[in-house]
Amino acid sequence: MVIEMKVFVTESPNHRTIIVFAWSIDHAVNISLTWHHVNGIEPTSFLVDPGWRKHIPKSEHAAIRRALQAELAGIGEYRPDVGWLIAMPVAETDMPGGPAEG
Repeated sequence: MVIEMKVFVTESPNHRTIIVFAWSIDHAVNISLTWHHVNGIEPTSFLVDPGWRKHIPKSEHAAIRRALQAELAGIGEYRPDVGWLIAMPVAETDMPGGPAEG
């Protein structure tokens, strides 16, 4: 059985809509929880929706398919000049040389 990368949309009244690249809805929830934590947002209420096509313009669908082929998990940001950039949410304290390492 082949598991494919998928795209999910995380919505909440507490923040902007975010696009999540993940292996499953559980994985998308975990990435979304991490994003909330990193951004200092209390994850009191949010929805992870696998129906990304209704949130992303049709003109960007081919770019989504190309991004899925990279099999990278994380938060996606679309930039017209380069396509989808995907990065895991990481707190500054978790980065090498960040405040935690002082």
